[in-house]
Amino acid sequence: MRFSIFLALLFPLSLAAQTPNNNDVIQQSHRVIERFAGKLPIELALSLDKQDGCDRFTSTVQNGKLTIRASSGVALCRGFYDYVKRNDQGLCSWSGNRVALPAVLPDQGTRQVVSPFKYHYNFNVVTYGYTMPYWDWARWESEIDWMALHGVDMPLALVATEAIAARVWHRLGLTDDEISTYFVGPAHFPWMRMGNISQIDGPLPAQWHDGQVELQHKILGRMTSLGMHPICPGFAGFVPKSLARLYPDIKLIETSWCFSQLDAIARSTAVQQNRADVHRGMGTRIWQKRILYCR
Repeated sequence: MRFSIFLALLFPLSLAAQTPNNNDVIQQSHRVIERFAGKLPIELALSLDKQDGCDRFTSTVQNGKLTIRASSGVALCRGFYDYVKRNDQGLCSWSGNRVALPAVLPDQGTRQVVSPFKYHYNFNVVTYGYTMPYWDWARWESEIDWMALHGVDMPLALVATEAIAARVWHRLGLTDDEISTYFVGPAHFPWMRMGNISQIDGPLPAQWHDGQVELQHKILGRMTSLGMHPICPGFAGFVPKSLARLYPDIKLIETSWCFSQLDAIARSTAVQQNRADVHRGMGTRIWQKRILYCR
């Protein structure tokens, strides 16, 4: 059945399947720190000590040299920011950064921090509406830096959701017009993704989808290079009404919110029989193992 490809195509954006090596992780962590603090007036040494369980880091200052050893790239960045904040030498915020490191650091004994939690989640579905859909790579890079410095390692990653849905529906046989008129404007994405609305402030041009796919490549690449575990969307069940043209026996229910309506697949034998296979295909074909999926 053609539904067997429905979710297998959900995120056909390929990345290298290999986990980043230690040198790459340390290099990316250094870059995060330098974008935050600028050219460092101090000597900084970063090293990885990967361990199972919760993230951890140790920091020590000896002979003016700050040494941070941590279990992941995120933990390295968090360890540096912990030192800066704890010593009242800077702040990283959404409104701007301030860093004032002394030329020579006073010696400090070893400080060890172990997180009580295995994962540190960020964002929700609604966060991805309003102005966030219009973020460019520079804004996303800044946000990923903020997350790393604050210890976030499990961000929701919903960019390009509509681009991949458009690919899937086109592959199933819907026309460009049937697909484009279904979507809403970017500011309303969360409510379309949750099945509340459709066909408001659209359609979305093909150039929008192309740009979002390219952007999501960069986002997921940077997140995973720091040891994050981004969560990508699975198939929630909401589809254009025009899917009934291809599957006359499909059972659809309408969900409504205020004045708008959106269709959802309901009790469809074809979908239920293929759901497990499709989700397995999506997880193994598309992104590396460090990417998780939700629905």
